[in-house]
Amino acid sequence: KLGQLDLDFNVGDNIIEKIWEVYDRSSQNVAGNRLTLKKVHHLSLEFTDKPLKVINNAFEEVIGRMKSALVGLAILYPVKNYTTSLPVKVFEYLACGIPVIASDFPLWKEMFPKGVIFVNPKDPKALTTAILQLKADPELAHRMGREGQALVQEKYSWEGEAKKLVSEI
Repeated sequence: KLGQLDLDFNVGDNIIEKIWEVYDRSSQNVAGNRLTLKKVHHLSLEFTDKPLKVINNAFEEVIGRMKSALVGLAILYPVKNYTTSLPVKVFEYLACGIPVIASDFPLWKEMFPKGVIFVNPKDPKALTTAILQLKADPELAHRMGREGQALVQEKYSWEGEAKKLVSEI
């Protein structure tokens, strides 16, 4: 079970191929927005006779499945809109205790010092290596998940943000 992929700028085709090399075909689910899901489903048909099950249902189902994921993915190409933004999905993955593999943008490295493995988004082999590393070392994945969850709770929760705002008043 892997997290959402960004498929803009044709990054998806190469990444999907690499993921299929390490993918656990017993759990074929992916969640994401409709455009992403449509393209992932189409691409899955090119690589296997057993296509992905698309999850675009209730919030509770998505969160439940997300919590059982091996890793959350935030692989975006280095364009200005992405390199200077903070994707909500990274916060969500970390809040659920899921280790994340993300693009190696300087802002993201600064914001997420724990719970994340950073890779070059143009290097599908680096992504494959990171997935295999977490798959081969469940203790590392679990530790990263705990550390990322603690980071979000301590630094980025609504309660923590409220304290910062109140202290400024």
